[in-house]
Amino acid sequence: MKEILFIHPSADMYGSDKILINIIKNYNNSNNTLLIPRNGPLIETLQKECPQLRIIIYPQLPLIAKKNLKLKGIIKFVYSLFLFKRFLKKNRLNSPTIVYLNTLAVTPSLFYFKNSIKLVHVHEILKNNNVLHRFINYLAIQYSNHIICVSNAVANNLKQIASSKAYKITTIYNGISFNKENISIPSSRIKSKSINFALIGRIKPAQKGQILLLEAISLLKQEYLEKARFYLIGGTVQGQEYMLDEVIEEIKKKNLEQYVQIIPFTKDIESIYQHIDVSIVPSLVDDSFPTTILESMYFKKPIIGTYIGGIPEIIESGKNGFTFTPNNAPELSKHIAFFIQHPEKIGIMGKAGQDIFNEKFTLEIFNKNYTHFISNLFKSQSI
Repeated sequence: MKEILFIHPSADMYGSDKILINIIKNYNNSNNTLLIPRNGPLIETLQKECPQLRIIIYPQLPLIAKKNLKLKGIIKFVYSLFLFKRFLKKNRLNSPTIVYLNTLAVTPSLFYFKNSIKLVHVHEILKNNNVLHRFINYLAIQYSNHIICVSNAVANNLKQIASSKAYKITTIYNGISFNKENISIPSSRIKSKSINFALIGRIKPAQKGQILLLEAISLLKQEYLEKARFYLIGGTVQGQEYMLDEVIEEIKKKNLEQYVQIIPFTKDIESIYQHIDVSIVPSLVDDSFPTTILESMYFKKPIIGTYIGGIPEIIESGKNGFTFTPNNAPELSKHIAFFIQHPEKIGIMGKAGQDIFNEKFTLEIFNKNYTHFISNLFKSQSI
């Protein structure tokens, strides 16, 4: 029986975490092990949905992160590489049939599995004009057997430096699903008599655009503000709680306390979608293929998203939502005002989005495409 070792850098329930669950289910005829650096909501879900999965929490997992660029971080990172080799050998994990790296953050693991098929599932866009990003991309291309990209934007970024190894790169769009029986009554913290807009994602203003959204809201006419409510739904990464303080301070500074509310991240995200009208994804960096957009389409919510990364591959502007120029608060504000002025368009665009979702982004379509890819890979490798 095939031995599959999955390596994943986080235990939350954001985009790549949710996709990992679907990926693992596609290997149900294998002995599967997951290496992960800490406990979290993802583990609880995996224990329920993938009961045969062996989960090992290993805090010293070598990860590429900005904090490792300082001297202390570099020393700690190098030491983690040494410890990881001993850990793999001790736990007999150094020669699986397949080692599956879920995101580029765990690319250092590629060097420890010479006799394994090495797959890297890339959920992020690391632009090649950054030396560190270019190096990480190079490692993934050079030392993996194949790279699965969540969007053409991700694939094209890697192909810029892939040269003769571009054949390794494949795009497979993510797919999602929800168990409708588990959807509960919408959160009472969200008002039902307003047009409700929501930004769902980590509190990371420089990436996710919370401050940009606040700027766009402040540009709205007062009569529009009175008809709308805005919800920032998500939490901060441990150690970055100051980012939440920055957002709260900005809300106060712009006198938006009456119109903007922050709701901590919840696993019961389905109930949130049931009670919002429009989803906003004001990304400031190249967002590869936001799961929040797929979720919004599933629940028939139109989306306002930045024209950046893989977002234009999902939003057909004017049909299931609107895209706007990166970091352009007036343009974002204009699209918000459109839905306040024309609430009848919310249902029309939401239905159009659901139709696109059913055509391209269901879990069944993902599984079909993914199974076809893996089957061909196994045949080519004679597994």
